[in-house]
Amino acid sequence: MLSGINEAGKASSDIYLSRDGGVNWSLSDTLVVMPQEFKARGFSSIYVDKDNYMYLFGGKETNSSNVLNQIWRGRINRLGF
Repeated sequence: MLSGINEAGKASSDIYLSRDGGVNWSLSDTLVVMPQEFKARGFSSIYVDKDNYMYLFGGKETNSSNVLNQIWRGRINRLGF
């Protein structure tokens, strides 16, 4: 799970991982990072293509902000080898 809106209505840049199909979640370690230019966001969408590239698009920085017009492409390496 990537980012989200916290109780104060602001986006968080935390990344959580599940290794059991979503039953348990833990905060990721330093090996899982986003580029420095990536803005924290909530309400974004993610699509994974047939080559295991992940596309993250849209989202908002706060509950009341405009939708971000960005698309980010990345890869989860353990899915590609």
